[in-house]
Amino acid sequence: MGLRAGQHLRGGVLAATFAALAAWATPADASPYGPEYDAAFEAMFEDPTNLDVTFDYAVIARRVGDLEGAVGALERMLIFNPNLPVVHYELAQLYAALGSHAAARRYYLSALDLAPPDDIRARIEAALVRLERAAAPSRWSGSLFAGLRWQDNANAAPEDGRVLIGGIDARLDADSGERSDAGVLATASLDHRYDLGRDPAVFWHSRIFGYAARQHELRALDLALITFDSGPEFRLQDDLTIRPFLIVDHVALDSSGFYRSFGLGGELVRESKSGWRWSVEAEALRRDHRENSRFPTLDDRDGSVLRLGAELGRSVGPDLLLTGSAGVERQDSRRGFESYRGGEIGLRLLKALEAPLGEGSWNAALNGRASQRDYDSADATIDAGRERRDRGYSLGLSVTVPLANGAAWTVEARQQWRRSNLPNFAFTDTTVSSGVRYNF
Repeated sequence: MGLRAGQHLRGGVLAATFAALAAWATPADASPYGPEYDAAFEAMFEDPTNLDVTFDYAVIARRVGDLEGAVGALERMLIFNPNLPVVHYELAQLYAALGSHAAARRYYLSALDLAPPDDIRARIEAALVRLERAAAPSRWSGSLFAGLRWQDNANAAPEDGRVLIGGIDARLDADSGERSDAGVLATASLDHRYDLGRDPAVFWHSRIFGYAARQHELRALDLALITFDSGPEFRLQDDLTIRPFLIVDHVALDSSGFYRSFGLGGELVRESKSGWRWSVEAEALRRDHRENSRFPTLDDRDGSVLRLGAELGRSVGPDLLLTGSAGVERQDSRRGFESYRGGEIGLRLLKALEAPLGEGSWNAALNGRASQRDYDSADATIDAGRERRDRGYSLGLSVTVPLANGAAWTVEARQQWRRSNLPNFAFTDTTVSSGVRYNF
């Protein structure tokens, strides 16, 4: 049987299959992907041998998150015409997104054999390099950020200048009140996974994160932090990951050690193919503060810290990600007025926007957070009759613009409020920051 006759036979079988499915799938069976997806799906049913219609459906399916549907459509296109390098390339990208690196590599190579356009050839060669790195047992990734920041109340002074001293109202002098300041800040993160060659997959996963901020005028507020955790990561079936780890960190304020902590943690993550992602993380730490001439009673805060947090995320449509989080914390210190229990909730919206300039998309993020801390006992130096109760709120908006080669420019504005039953700890602060981030 010749190629043309074989194609007609396969087309007839597919058409019959589509007809059977169409008879079963009534218009009431709307998909969760929206009317545009449903219309493209119906058009493909009605004309299964039309490659343009099938490709249009695959594009829409990929955009709304139905990667398996897009794969099925593109593979059917290759039954009718196997000599389509762009379809081979799109299939490779889809398989890579699904984590099927062997299938992705196979389709990248078959696309190269079909002499694709120069721009697609360059993308394929870059993608093959990334796949080779992903297949290596030792994998590195990370990010760097550097930028500028301005705050209208950098020293977190009480907003009305009123404080309590031994239960008596007092006023801060001009030098101790609210002060605006600018500065530079930088962050760096490095992530390493080593594949131990087990089935199910087991990695040794280590992470290190650093933060540094240097003020222009209020140099006593210069801050540096570094945290490191390491432990095995077990990739189980049903997209479930379990990771116990050891954690250590160190914080310096004004070039002097402020505290260091060490302890144990654990993380449980589930990423489903339907677009849901949830995680639970717990930590148990021992924190030791570094008493010095500036903070002579800092070791009053020494003690254990327990944290439990959870996060739930969901893609809402092709270009919107919604993430909610919640957490509780308990710190036991040497003194009751430094011991507290607290909790927080947060909500984040991440929206992809069509770029007004150039190609690609910009990302806009809206972040909101609310927290509370209740302390165990009163501090007699402030007010012996009242235990401290703090409530915190923050709202931030950021825009990220991709540049080139993994770099992006980010600008963020954030408003923070802290309300407290003790005026010493109540303040508001407006922050504006901007910088460049590089991911590798």
